[in-house]
Amino acid sequence: MTVVIQSGPPDRIGVEITSQLRGVRRIVTKKPASLAVLPIGDSGIVSHVRGDRAVVRRLLEVGLVPGTKVTLRRVAPLGDPIELWVRNFALSIRRAEALGIEIE
Repeated sequence: MTVVIQSGPPDRIGVEITSQLRGVRRIVTKKPASLAVLPIGDSGIVSHVRGDRAVVRRLLEVGLVPGTKVTLRRVAPLGDPIELWVRNFALSIRRAEALGIEIE
């Protein structure tokens, strides 16, 4: 079995698995998920933070660095802001900012 990891733009990231025994070739694509689409109560691991430079810097300063576990605790009635549980404290951010945070 041979595993090849492909890199590129977020919509093209995938893993190609080739089995030499059966001659089967399968491509599994996994698009990075955004923190904004995480269901309430679920957790994820931050993989990348994107967005405006000042916003990204502030999010990194408060602890949203790659590898950090994040739990979505609450969402405001109109959907914005959202409350996260990060490193034993509650953090509220805008949904637009949460769209730039990729999780695994």
